[in-house]
Amino acid sequence: MEKTVQDRVLAALNELNSGSLKSFRNKLSDREFTVKDGYNKIPQGKLENKDPEDLTKLILQYYGDSYGVELTVSVLKAIDENQVAADLEQRLDNVKERKSKNPNEESPSTSEVKERKKPNEDPPSDPFGFLYSALRMNMNSL
Repeated sequence: MEKTVQDRVLAALNELNSGSLKSFRNKLSDREFTVKDGYNKIPQGKLENKDPEDLTKLILQYYGDSYGVELTVSVLKAIDENQVAADLEQRLDNVKERKSKNPNEESPSTSEVKERKKPNEDPPSDPFGFLYSALRMNMNSL
């Protein structure tokens, strides 16, 4: 099974010793450390005593996959964990490279979504299914 962005960020944070992990958390909550416009900093109270797994979840929850990785790399470099940052970037570049070699390959998540929701299909056990059907009939008559 292919590793996710979360798996790769977690692997990078797991490489940090306890002192570096503490520095990572401190840097994330540092007033001097800024995040991109449109994003909020993770409150310091939420960062305290978080292990790598919880920290990874918080980062990706607040910043999403793309910016979460960018921010993680930036923080790693800011605390002089340059090798860990480079390893994370390399792992992610390898994933991008593999996907660009086979652009027609659908990701499993896309296929799963298509399987779950087929066009013109009533949602199962929807208490307002009659509204959905009525709207669909009106749209078809236009």
